[in-house]
Amino acid sequence: LKIARPDLSVWQMTGDGDCTAIGGNHFIHELRRNVDINIVLFNNQIYGLTKGQYSPTTPQGQVTKTSPYGTIERPFNVGELVLGAKGTFFARTLDKELKLTQELLTASYRHKGTAVLECLTNCVVWNDGAHKNREYLTVHDGDSITIDGEQLIYDSHNKALAQKALAYFDGDKHPMLLGVIYQEQQPTYEELLYQQMQ
Repeated sequence: LKIARPDLSVWQMTGDGDCTAIGGNHFIHELRRNVDINIVLFNNQIYGLTKGQYSPTTPQGQVTKTSPYGTIERPFNVGELVLGAKGTFFARTLDKELKLTQELLTASYRHKGTAVLECLTNCVVWNDGAHKNREYLTVHDGDSITIDGEQLIYDSHNKALAQKALAYFDGDKHPMLLGVIYQEQQPTYEELLYQQMQ
């Protein structure tokens, strides 16, 4: 749609199961190509619409309908997946953080290229309290953060720092990172395609 109608603002709403498993191949190539679209990825750490199977983001050891003794798989960190697939924008918010979510939706809209906003959401039926038992750290450019005892100034344009921060602030041993975590400007797929066509 975006390639045929580059004038449109295209938004894709998806979930952790759809985007990182069933549609994972489409997701990584969407990121790699840098099509100018906005992806809002709702992560409730479960297949909520298909009755509670574990997903690629379900925490290891969690009991679900398809893992009655606890899932043995290690979960994806969506931000690390986005950066590993050459994504140019990744942000994360929490469903109850309305002001932050609005700020990040706006930042996503303004980014030229594939923008991924992971929204950590609850599933009251199959995974109630999915994200309530952890701490969160919201970062902005210029904030001081400490990783392994090293004090750093956060810069969302620094990919190495974003990768390090995503791995460190994972929500297990340390708070989970929220905010615009990484952004860079690269030519979009449709720009390059139309240049080639001309």
